[in-house]
Amino acid sequence: MIKNLLIYAPSFLTRYLVQLMLIALPWILQRGGVSLPVISNTFTLFFAGSVISTIMVSSCINKISVNKTILILLLAMSLIAFSCLSISSIAIIYVLRFFQGLIVGVLRPLNQILVQESLPEKEDAKMRARRASFSQVYAALGMALGGAVGAHAI
Repeated sequence: MIKNLLIYAPSFLTRYLVQLMLIALPWILQRGGVSLPVISNTFTLFFAGSVISTIMVSSCINKISVNKTILILLLAMSLIAFSCLSISSIAIIYVLRFFQGLIVGVLRPLNQILVQESLPEKEDAKMRARRASFSQVYAALGMALGGAVGAHAI
């Protein structure tokens, strides 16, 4: 179980941070009087960054140290996510959201590589189902925690 937790921790943390960004930050911005079109633009920049970095990393993903890169990117994502909660300048939030997208675009494929490298060569259907369940539980926890932070932020 601990091994599964370590394998899926990057996925859980990424999903939690994205949920924090998708739920908590818009509520905080609305409370600060920011219009919905401006908030929507932050999502556009986030997903644009994600698409750009996913395309870019696909050409060099085999040359990257997966474990080190995941740790560095998770740290950077955490710092950016929490700094977004304390910054009131929309221009800076736009930039930070774009960088969040860039990071997520790299983390997602790296996390899949980590999971694949960690799987035993011979794994039965029951074990695959358990791993899939762990992934879904972590995703649900990330969504719940992101929602709780958003709800308490307003």
